[in-house]
Amino acid sequence: MARPRSQYCLKREELIQLLQQMPLKEALRLWQALGEDPKDFPLPANPQTLSRTIRKLRGEAGADGAKPPAYPSGEKAKTPGLSVRPGADEEGPEPLAKPPKPPAYPSGERRKTRGPSVRYPDPAGALAQELGGWRANLLYRARREENRVIQELAHSHRNVLLAFLNLAEAIPMPRRVPTALAWIREVLEQAKRLGDDTVIRVFQEVQRRSPENPLSYAAKILQSQKTEVRKWNPTGELF
Repeated sequence: MARPRSQYCLKREELIQLLQQMPLKEALRLWQALGEDPKDFPLPANPQTLSRTIRKLRGEAGADGAKPPAYPSGEKAKTPGLSVRPGADEEGPEPLAKPPKPPAYPSGERRKTRGPSVRYPDPAGALAQELGGWRANLLYRARREENRVIQELAHSHRNVLLAFLNLAEAIPMPRRVPTALAWIREVLEQAKRLGDDTVIRVFQEVQRRSPENPLSYAAKILQSQKTEVRKWNPTGELF
């Protein structure tokens, strides 16, 4: 609130003399500190220079967090439709604090990951975790490239798959996984055609012989095997 002129310690003439001895910026700062309007600055000055200095003082006051000088009583503020009344709180009431945001999940409750309600079986992945080593590497790679074939082998022809992996161990390591991966479809077809026991017996026999290319050698033997077709006559006799 502006102080009445009768309360000034300096007379107006002495105040003007003091302002003349100060730089324009400091003189304006003192003039505002006395509660006067910068537009009523008593010293002659260039209007553009005066306006620029006033804006600079307001910018410094805003940057320092200081409260800008109050407007004289009854003078309208810069914001349209607002005015400062004598004795009114220029800052206004403090804004209401936002209510705290509730946590996404109650405390003590574990976050549940969203996923399919029905979990599909993964026999190839379970077998890979059980075996480990290069066998697990082969099974994981086959699951990416031939998922249906390797899952059916691991589920319905598990012993055939284990015998096949034992046979592939004779192949040198750099070629072991890609070579075995190329034969898994053939292994499944022969297991369906000849049965698990026949395929396992052929794999074990080839493993004892230790040929140079055990998988291709075993495939030739399996392809030469013929399925036994049993036919029954109406009287129940086998021929």
